[in-house]
Amino acid sequence: MVAPSLASCQRTSCIRIRCAWRASRFCRRYTDGCHIYYGPIKPPFKEGSFTMITRESNSKNLTFNVIDVETANVARRTICEIGIVHVEDGQVRDEWRTLIDPEERFDPWNVEIHGIDEEVVKGSSTLPEMWDDLSSRLRGSVLVSHSSFDRTAFEQATDYYELEQLQVTWLDSVRIARRTWPDRYGRRGYGLKSIAADLGIVFEHHRALDDAKAAAQIVLKACEITNLDIDEWLARVKKPISKYSN
Repeated sequence: MVAPSLASCQRTSCIRIRCAWRASRFCRRYTDGCHIYYGPIKPPFKEGSFTMITRESNSKNLTFNVIDVETANVARRTICEIGIVHVEDGQVRDEWRTLIDPEERFDPWNVEIHGIDEEVVKGSSTLPEMWDDLSSRLRGSVLVSHSSFDRTAFEQATDYYELEQLQVTWLDSVRIARRTWPDRYGRRGYGLKSIAADLGIVFEHHRALDDAKAAAQIVLKACEITNLDIDEWLARVKKPISKYSN
């Protein structure tokens, strides 16, 4: 048997472990989420926990929600727009957008970014008025946001209004992107607009629903490239960007 070797995979920016057994009918594939090993037995490596990839592995959990918010001013609790995308089995099944009256002033700088001001939200519900609908829509789901901005916005808004926190499992798509494409986004350049441009995703930036849809496409592309599903990403984002980083 030819000893396995490590080789860079330029298409996916991951490491694949190859051996002569790959072409054999006795070949099996194992993965730990960051590496793929081809061989007749489990990988002779101590790092990671490798499991065999079978046809059943194609039954992946690709169901999640994505959320994005815009705010009226520098205070993150001043949510004025919410966009939600529901992804089920890797397909966008539902989209939802609403304007929110933040009950606070609109900063001209924020208005310049997203185009929402007092007149636009006039007559819209406040966050407490629509909280039951929003929280029930998301309850129990994996909720993706691009960076911690949206999670912090909801934490601050619920504290301010004395509302129950969202009962969700948060997942940061920035952390996913940095681990999927470490050479490109490991240290910098992982803003939503930058990643979307690299992946050919066309959207209107700083509109909540468009931003949520763009983040959903980034997550799905990352799942496709790495062969990791949402459950596996929840574990992977807690680990270093590189398995061999100090």
